[in-house]
Amino acid sequence: MRSALARGIALAALALMLALTGACATTETIKQARGDGSKRLYPHDAKAVHAAVLATAKAKDLQIVEGGTDSLVLSHGVSWRSFGERIAVFIRSISPRLTEVEVVSKPVFGTWNFPRDWEIAVLDGVGRSVRDGQN
Repeated sequence: MRSALARGIALAALALMLALTGACATTETIKQARGDGSKRLYPHDAKAVHAAVLATAKAKDLQIVEGGTDSLVLSHGVSWRSFGERIAVFIRSISPRLTEVEVVSKPVFGTWNFPRDWEIAVLDGVGRSVRDGQN
């Protein structure tokens, strides 16, 4: 009887661990989510928008995990609402004075997680930064 109870507890713990880690976002999986995020157009060149993305990341206390001129992967650590998030930002020049930004945000652990809407927060921050010339 005791071994059956211990086995049941072990199986429940294993199921919980798999549920918590089953849908985790990594740097690679967040980059593969391109096309699934929120997009906005900014009437500025890609260099100014890239600088605005960096300024927004700093202002929002997001860490740069991987960076380039056309994409960045950002990270936000554990908070009272979530176990952390991975945020991908894709920057695409449409014309010399028009740049598209796509932001995809995924929780590090997919269950029991209530993360901030980083897509909107980053896009709004980029918009303010390029509008105010804070880049």
